[in-house]
Amino acid sequence: MEQPDSLWNYSVRTYGKPGVADACLALQERYGLDVNVLLYCCWFGCTRGVVDEPLWNRVLAFSEPWADNVVRPLRAVRTWMKHTGCAQPTVSNEECGALREQIKRTELKAEQLQENTLEELAGNSPLKLLDSASQITCSILNLINYLKRCRVEPDSASRADLACIVAGAISGATLDAVTESINTTFR
Repeated sequence: MEQPDSLWNYSVRTYGKPGVADACLALQERYGLDVNVLLYCCWFGCTRGVVDEPLWNRVLAFSEPWADNVVRPLRAVRTWMKHTGCAQPTVSNEECGALREQIKRTELKAEQLQENTLEELAGNSPLKLLDSASQITCSILNLINYLKRCRVEPDSASRADLACIVAGAISGATLDAVTESINTTFR
């Protein structure tokens, strides 16, 4: 079996597809979900199937404190600088902008380290050759499990965001097919 993309390469490619970044960020903003874990749910669903209970425990035991103590603080600093900090009259816009870009690169590196660790955690799960329909089903089940663990009951807008992410994550998946599958699963 051909080796699948690394989680990082898969995430970068998926995140760059139309609507996926907006959908991920909407779920992050609305519920505090971790974009890296959302993408992990799809990657794992495409390459290995459904995440089991012990792996979920390891994934969240690592990801939650990493996001809370590393990724989110970096994002908060970068966002503050964009909207407030670099607008200070006593701060050089050029220097502040350069520092903000450096923080942005560090934030991205922190996310890459998180995803590399998540991929290592999946190392014992065997690769599976799954057809597109199975990838959709497994990805949706992983996302539902993640949402349940975060005590999130998705509304229709959130379901649409999830459908956009899954459709962007799976080659050959259509938004209509994924939306139907999500709506059927949440009934």
